[in-house]
Order: sequence, then C-alpha cells, then structure tokens
Amino acid sequence: MQGQLTGDTGDIGFVGHFSGPDGYALEALQSTLNCNNPAPSSIPSSPLCAERPVLGQLKVNTKDPERALAFYRDALGMTLLSQVTISRFGLTLYFLAFTEERPPDFETAIDSPSNRAWLWQAEFTQLELQYWHDFEGNAALKLPPSEARVGFAGFTIMCSDPSRVAERLISSGAPVVSPYGVLQGTPLCRAVDAVTVLDPDGRPVRLAHNTSRSNAL
Repeated sequence: MQGQLTGDTGDIGFVGHFSGPDGYALEALQSTLNCNNPAPSSIPSSPLCAERPVLGQLKVNTKDPERALAFYRDALGMTLLSQVTISRFGLTLYFLAFTEERPPDFETAIDSPSNRAWLWQAEFTQLELQYWHDFEGNAALKLPPSEARVGFAGFTIMCSDPSRVAERLISSGAPVVSPYGVLQGTPLCRAVDAVTVLDPDGRPVRLAHNTSRSNAL
C-alpha cells in the first residue's frame, strides 16, 4: 500500500492518503485536531494498526448536494452532523450518519470546528458527501464509475424492513434497480429481503434485511 502524508488542513484535520493495488483511494484521518495533538512527522509503517482504528467516513462525490441531502437526510432519515466549506480547495463536505448522538454545536453552528473534532472521534461510520464547486468542469469526476474503470460502485444499508424504506425512497423519486433494468416509480408488490435503489447521482444503494439489531432502520 502506497502512502502520502498530505499534512495539516487547518481546523479540518491531519490526513494521509493511500492507494491500494487496484487504485482504490483510502484516507487516514487523525482523530484529534492539530491544536489538541502533535502532528505526526511521518507515516507509521502499519497505519491501519493504530489504537482503536475505526472506519470513519465513506466518502462519495455528489454533483447536486441539495438533491443528495434530500435523499439521504430527508427520505432515508440520516442526520446531517457537520458541514464544512473549504474555499481554498473549492469544495464543501457534508457528514451524515444514522445515530442519536449529536455534536456539541449541532443546534447552533453546523459548520463549527468543535463538531468536526467530536466527529473524528465518533466510533460509528459516517457518509461523507463531497461537492466540488466546479464539478461540471471537472472531467475526472465520474458518477458512478463506468464498468471499465476501477471505482466505488455503491454500498449496502441494513434495515429491519427494506421494502418499507424502499417505498419511501421510491415515492421521493428514486429509481429501483431490478434484474430487468432500472425501473422508475415502480411500487413493490411484496416484502423483500433486499432492494437496490439509485441515489440522485446514480449510485446504487442496496437496502438489505437486518435481523441482528432491534433498532435497525
């Protein structure tokens, strides 16, 4: 695994970027901001073997953050925990999760650095929506990646009743992916164990039945 110490990004965090054998990008994020912890001088030999490593953020690009938030926050029920605009990089980040926990400035300032400091130490996975302000002019951003390219194609959300959740997403305009292709506005005729819908950027989101958690979505 090849690594590069990207460095300090101010009140966002201290990060290192890695690339796997197939070109998948991984980001290691220090769990405390640089004001609370000295920045590392080099990448550890085993960066993923740190104390209590957590799969923190699942980062995906979006070309329309308002539509993406309407899908993940409003229709799917995730909570927007933090939002930050990084003008020098020309992007805005949105962090969402299925959780009852709330960052310290949740009610007063969603873009507060205190929220990010809290979020980096949270031991649950967040969905990170990344919006590049010049998205339309950036030919390198493909949503989703084509079949000929290596890339992230989608993810699975476990829930207690996939068909009920899917119906809610379908009523908001999300297409369903079936063995017969993409179906728009198609109601589900019976309870199912798994349903795949497309988010506003065309990314497959699979809703699967989870029997191991009583508080599943």
